[in-house]
Amino acid sequence: MVQKQMGKSSSKNKGLKKLFLFFVLFSVFASAHPLPDTKVMFHMYPGGAAIDITAPLRDFEIVYNGKITPDQRKKIQEYFKNHIKISSENRSWNIELADYKISRTQDSVVGLYDKIDFRITAKPQRKEDTRNFTLHYDAFVHQIYNHKSIIGLASDWEKGVQNSNQILGVAARDLDGNIQPLNISLEEGSFFTGFRSMVEMGFKHILEGKDHILFLISLLLVAPFFVEDRKWKLLDNKKSAVKRVVKIVTAFTIGHSLMLILGAIHLININPNYIEIGIAMTILLSGINISKPIFFGKEVLIALLFGFVHGLAFANTITFFNLDISQFIWSVLGFNIGIELVQILIVLISFPVILYVSNRFKNIDFYRAAVSVFVIVMACYWIYERVVSLPFVMG
Repeated sequence: MVQKQMGKSSSKNKGLKKLFLFFVLFSVFASAHPLPDTKVMFHMYPGGAAIDITAPLRDFEIVYNGKITPDQRKKIQEYFKNHIKISSENRSWNIELADYKISRTQDSVVGLYDKIDFRITAKPQRKEDTRNFTLHYDAFVHQIYNHKSIIGLASDWEKGVQNSNQILGVAARDLDGNIQPLNISLEEGSFFTGFRSMVEMGFKHILEGKDHILFLISLLLVAPFFVEDRKWKLLDNKKSAVKRVVKIVTAFTIGHSLMLILGAIHLININPNYIEIGIAMTILLSGINISKPIFFGKEVLIALLFGFVHGLAFANTITFFNLDISQFIWSVLGFNIGIELVQILIVLISFPVILYVSNRFKNIDFYRAAVSVFVIVMACYWIYERVVSLPFVMG
């Protein structure tokens, strides 16, 4: 009889605990200003992973007990080492804080708010452990009862997955107040699949980049011409025009390939916003050059220099984490092959048309001037669009 009463009492206490937890959660939700959930996105690569964590700054300051300053890197590093654990068959991964930054952003529901972005690198003891592992994650959740972290897969090199938003799970307290570990099992990939995806990424990057295509065509438009009395005159020798195109495209390829590598390994770091403005400026100058020769005799050098600018933009589209040297080289090579395939395709399609039109129409100067105006207008639009998007312009 006593045991039955104790059992009923224990059951009653559990019920009261759950009820109490419900009221705590309800009161927090009711009183607190809602903020977006934290996002924890995995980038899987052979030999490890990069984890991008985006959280409301206010939530992190609550668990951190104070304001965040640049000199607190060691404390932040220690925080994540205590609240992110990854293991494979009882083998713990090495967790390191790579970078963090604070910025202001806009959300469709809560409006403007401050966020903090963390980049974590995670390396297992064995490469094969990257496909199956257990994530113990309670950052923010351990102290803020209503906090929820969405765990997702952003990319998977060996599966050829890029720019994904696949949800792997959620880190949040259950009704008993516990935070359960998340078992992650990824399908096996291959080197060939990863390399092919990098080729496809380079291919798509050019096809979707109207500014890159317009710039390349702008360089090709003046290849069938030479300068006389500061004006463009049509070349009689088509072979000379073809040779000039080969030189220009080769110089541009060398330029962007070099900067693609230097940018990808972070030897050169320039704000992507400024790079995009620089690309628009190269298009503007190329547009002026179509009607008024300002680069004649220096097209190869200009193509090389402008290739540097475009190459930095290419580098910003790919970010490498935890790749060994051979995988890094193959990734850059694959991305560059994709870019070159599209460039060759553009040259093979557009240049014969340019040659035909240049030799067919007597009033070619009029058509070239019209194209020049179009290119200049587009370049000015892109410059304006990219300048006004800068943080100091937006205020």
